[in-house]
Amino acid sequence: IRRVEFLPGGDQVLTLDQAGTAIVWDAWSGRALRLQEAVANIQAFPGGELLLALGPEGSVAIWSASGETLYQGVLPQLARYRLVRILHDDGVLVAGLSCELEEPAVIWNIREDMPRFSLRQPGSPILLLEVSPCRSALVTSGFSGIFVW
Repeated sequence: IRRVEFLPGGDQVLTLDQAGTAIVWDAWSGRALRLQEAVANIQAFPGGELLLALGPEGSVAIWSASGETLYQGVLPQLARYRLVRILHDDGVLVAGLSCELEEPAVIWNIREDMPRFSLRQPGSPILLLEVSPCRSALVTSGFSGIFVW
């Protein structure tokens, strides 16, 4: 297992193994509730109501906590991102950090398959990016410090 986290509420656990299988488990019974294969990265949206999974070649899936698939598609541009975060309640906007450190963080509208804007941290590449629980701000960090957007 290379990632494990409780989803908000504490009744479900999200795991991602080395083979790229993501599973949402019932924390008390140990029963698998949702399984997705070929996942490179997965993120629970603040509040736990959405899950975002990235796969090879830029495949993207967004699920509701109940297991409903809200979006599934292929965005080849996202294949080069090492970190993606959901920015909006409906999962339409996502932020991505490229594997190339000199590139900016990019905010994407995944339904339109278009970048909306990019973020550059003065004096340093962006190394990490997180979304506030209320989804009203982003925080980035790099060699030059922490920035709140």
